[in-house]
This record gives sequence, structure tokens and C-alpha cells, in this order.
Amino acid sequence: MARVAHLPMRLSPPPRTERWQGRLRPALALIGVLVAVVGLAGSVGNDPRAPAATVTTAVVAVETVTGTVELSGTLEPQRMMRVAAGLPFRVTTVLVDVGDRVIRGQPLVKLDNFEQRARAAEAEAQVVASEAKVRQSEVRVARVIRAFSDEPPIPGDDLTYLDDVELAAVAVEADLVHAMAVQTRSDAAVMLTRGRLARTVLRSPLDGVVLSRHVEAGDLLAAGSAAVVVGTPLDHLRLVLLVGEKDVSRVRPGTVTLNVAPLPTRHFPAEVRQVAFMPEALRSPAQYRVILEVPNLDLALRPGMSATVKLPLVVVVPDVGSM
Repeated sequence: MARVAHLPMRLSPPPRTERWQGRLRPALALIGVLVAVVGLAGSVGNDPRAPAATVTTAVVAVETVTGTVELSGTLEPQRMMRVAAGLPFRVTTVLVDVGDRVIRGQPLVKLDNFEQRARAAEAEAQVVASEAKVRQSEVRVARVIRAFSDEPPIPGDDLTYLDDVELAAVAVEADLVHAMAVQTRSDAAVMLTRGRLARTVLRSPLDGVVLSRHVEAGDLLAAGSAAVVVGTPLDHLRLVLLVGEKDVSRVRPGTVTLNVAPLPTRHFPAEVRQVAFMPEALRSPAQYRVILEVPNLDLALRPGMSATVKLPLVVVVPDVGSM
């Protein structure tokens, strides 16, 4: 019996039109659904029985919104200065005490000035000697000029005499210039020693009150160390606050209220006087100084007290409340 070879049948691909029709059927179905939905919406919108849409209008306005931020700081005088010596001295006399009222230029502390007085006396003696030297040189110049005038050289004579007179005149003139230079240097030394002598008396740099005293008679005051601290009168203090960069542009001048822990039942008025433009330190986030003036007529507040303030922050926003 003969074998019949079965060859695999090769199926021909469907026509190209059938392939595109198969892909388009889902898209055509989706388009049909969208058309139906749009038609239904149009029929509802055209229905006179459907409720009309409501539109609300409002006038746009600009208003300010005020918030607060609570900050703390330390009370201090309006101005405060340390009175110190530029050189080390032994304290001889202390003329003021804490709480004393002082005026500008008033002596506060006297320092040992023996060495300065001795140097001043030496410098003044050098001034006297230099003045005498100048006088001597002026006399010698005058003598040379008179000698030259009284005995003029005879024409035809030897010129040696004339040369000698000119040399003498130059010499005495040089002595006079040198003597005048020494006198100027001596005058400068006197001014310097008198200035150092004056600095042995420490004086008040302003009108105010003595806030603290750090020396007694007999103490050795180091160079640059404060002997006395003087501040403006305490009937007006100030409070320095550090405000963050996010809030500093919202701070406005005005009256605020501060509280201190030692007097919890009292509320003290204060006035925002200054908002710094430069940060307190070059760091991020930046902080800016806001200075408040605090009246203290009854002296209930003292420098160094910690105070807390609710600082108003003003923001300009559109009026969304009526929209």
C-alpha cells in the first residue's frame, strides 16, 4: 500500500482590510458611546424643565490680616558704655557708686599717675631747654648778619673774608633750624605726656546713671578692663528682639505690650522703633534686630530682666471672605 505524504497546509493571511476592520471596531464602539453621552447631555441642557445654573459675583478688595509671633528678649538701657583705661594702672580713688546720677565729663575713677607726672615734667623741661637753644641760635645769626654789615669787603681785596662770613652765616642758620626742630619735638612730647596724664582720670562719657562698678581703691586695673559701666537714665529702656527672615518684612511700627516674669500681673506698653535692614549675623536662616522703646517712669523694670512680647505681623491679602 502506497504511503501518502501529508504536507502541512500554509494558511494565507487575512486580507489587509479585515485586519484594519478588526482594529477599528473597539474605537468605533467608544466613539458611539461618547456620541450618545453628548446627545443625552444636550437634550438635558435644552430641557426647559432643568434648573438654571447659579453664578455668584464679588468685588475683589485688598485687606490686611494681622497675626502675632511671641518673642523674648532682655531689657537694657537705651545706651550703655564701658569706662576703661587703655593702659594698666593702679586705682587710687573711686568717686561713684552704683545708681549714682552722673553727667558727661564727671570724674568717676582716679588712677595712679606718678609715672605720667614725672614724664610730663621731663618733657616740659626739654621744651624750656629747646627754647633756650633757639634763642642762642637766633643771637648768633644776628651777630653774623651785623658783622657782615659793619665790615663789608673792599673791592679788590682777598675774598677769604667774604667766604668766612658766608660759612659762618650758614652754620648758625643750620643751628637755628636744628634748635627749632628740637623745640617742635619737645612740644609734641609735652602734648603726649599731658594726654596720658589726663587719661589717669576716668570720666563719664554721657549723662546717665552708674549701672555697675568693678573696681575698688588699690586694685590693679588691666588695660581694656571696665572700671565702671554707665548707661542712659532708666526711665526709658529698650528691648531687642531677633525676628526670623520669614516674619521681619511683616513687622510694622506701633504699640505692643510686654510682660516680665517678676511682675506677672502687669502689662507694660512698648513702641516698635526700629527694624534692622541687615541681619544680626551672616547665617541662614537670617535673624534681624527689632528694637522696642519701653517707658519705665516708675522704675519697675530693671536692665537684665527677660521680657516676652506678642509682636503683631501684618499681611496684605485679597478679600476672599466675601467671595
